[in-house]
Amino acid sequence: MRELQLGWSALTQAVFRTWQHVRSPNWGFVRVLGQAQQYGSSVAQARELLLKVKNSHRMRWTFIPDDRDISHLPRWVRTPKQTTDGHLAELARANQAVLATLDRRIPGGFVIPESRHS
Repeated sequence: MRELQLGWSALTQAVFRTWQHVRSPNWGFVRVLGQAQQYGSSVAQARELLLKVKNSHRMRWTFIPDDRDISHLPRWVRTPKQTTDGHLAELARANQAVLATLDRRIPGGFVIPESRHS
């Protein structure tokens, strides 16, 4: 767990000064981190890490209002599996932010490194 915290801490400090997020992707963070084998995190560990990062005084957190309806879904979205990714990518773009993701197929997304040591 300590190694996981250090890896994410270094990543967040290097890339993000202000975290902007929509409330519901907090669940997605925990789901994705728990599924990312390269980080070896359980749901409980991912939850604990997210809470620690959110309570850190080193970074400021702001919430992005989720005001984009279906008319803003990007044209690259072709399958039902892509709808949430497309929505979040467009929401980030509309707020001068970038979607952080593990999925290399999301246009314009920042791909989180596959290794804790990257």
